[in-house]
Amino acid sequence: MRKRANYLGVVALSVVGVLALGCGETGNGELGPDVEPDVGADVASDVELDTTPHEDVPDPDGDTTPSCDGVVCPESTDPCVDSWTCDPVTGECTIIVPTEVGTTCDMDGDSCTFDACDGAGNCSSTGEINTCQEEQKANPCWTHVCSNSKGCLTTQFIEGASCNDNNACSVNDTCIIGDANQETCQGTPVAVDDDNVCTDDSCVDGVVLHNPVDGIPCTVSTGQGGLCSDGDCVASGPCGCVSAADCDIGDACIVTECKECQCFVTAVNPCDDGTVCTVDVCDSITGCEHIFDYTNYCVINGPSGGGCVANGTIHPTNSCQICNTAESSVTWSSNKAACDDGNPNTCDDQCISGQCKGGTCDIGMPGDTCATAIKIQPGQPFSANTCDFTDQFTKGYCGENGPEMMINLDKTFASGQVHVTVSAWFPGMIINFRTFAATTCATGGPGHCWGEGSFGPNSFNLGVGGGAIELKELFFLIGADNGTCGPFTIAIEFTV
Repeated sequence: MRKRANYLGVVALSVVGVLALGCGETGNGELGPDVEPDVGADVASDVELDTTPHEDVPDPDGDTTPSCDGVVCPESTDPCVDSWTCDPVTGECTIIVPTEVGTTCDMDGDSCTFDACDGAGNCSSTGEINTCQEEQKANPCWTHVCSNSKGCLTTQFIEGASCNDNNACSVNDTCIIGDANQETCQGTPVAVDDDNVCTDDSCVDGVVLHNPVDGIPCTVSTGQGGLCSDGDCVASGPCGCVSAADCDIGDACIVTECKECQCFVTAVNPCDDGTVCTVDVCDSITGCEHIFDYTNYCVINGPSGGGCVANGTIHPTNSCQICNTAESSVTWSSNKAACDDGNPNTCDDQCISGQCKGGTCDIGMPGDTCATAIKIQPGQPFSANTCDFTDQFTKGYCGENGPEMMINLDKTFASGQVHVTVSAWFPGMIINFRTFAATTCATGGPGHCWGEGSFGPNSFNLGVGGGAIELKELFFLIGADNGTCGPFTIAIEFTV
């Protein structure tokens, strides 16, 4: 805590003149005969000024109180001392007049702490820290931090923050970076335009003013020219028309309007109804007529229902319907053309009676028929998906109805066992097999043996041939007994 320093006031110095009264002085003030006339002057000239403190000397009346008369106290440089006053006891400027409690002072030289006067002339810490709130409030476009030696410093510009540009005629003041890359607070000027050419619009100290102007050319509400007078537009002369009714010439096919007090023709035969499938005509007496063009358009559900369809237009959601005015101008006609029923297992789809009908397929792709069976290598796993093949396929002994495919073991065998391993299957999967042999077979007719079985995810053996029978080919047809399809993995191996 900084203590108040005592100030020793100015001590008035007195020069004591030694005057010889008594022995050598007459009652009328003249010198006695024993006194030299210049003694008093010599004594006075030999007197030295005493500037050291000394005990008060009683005056002739016995009063020892020092006098403050003529004492001028110095101005205070202490923020906690308002002024110094003279002490009448000592005659010195030792009495203080303290400043009010809370007066700001600095006791520790730290700009980031708050100190205040205690009302007794002393500076004390308040315990508060300077968070630069006042600086932030005064300049919200910047962040502020306190430096112990320099006080609050600006650090970072806050673009987009709300601020005050001290312009009463602006609103929405915002911290922005200007065109010259200068950080500033800028507001949007208040709207002053009242859309009246007869007033001078401005903003002064936050008040929007509309001062009338006179003599400026303007246009009155009827469109007639005029001059500004006392803030209003006054017409220069009489008006030839006020509304379109004043301009009507009695022809239903001619439209007129009143503009700037004059009549104008704006349209001739104004009968366009915006509908492409009507022919618009006008009669000067009866007015407009709208005749449907049934030659070039189908009027389906009426023009108001969006039913104007150009001849030859295919239905947007059914390619098997078309606007054909030769057949009907009020309904969709059947489109006799190829189509797609969306079913990959049908072929040669054709529009019939406005609907797409799918045909059967026999496209001869590998695996689709016995003649195009896919050859697989003995003992190697083979994977496929029967859904990728033709639907509703039946070729005699080649399988069931439904998606199916044919595979052929690419090897010629003698009699023995065929070992089949099914490692992936789908519900309802069925395996048909067929062999070609040089001679007859006990389970088939001359030249081939035929059999079928339904197998799950396991291995099984098929006995084929017998004795010296030579197997020429071995086929497997993968399908399903319920018409379903799906992926499978199979391996086929011949063992003796």
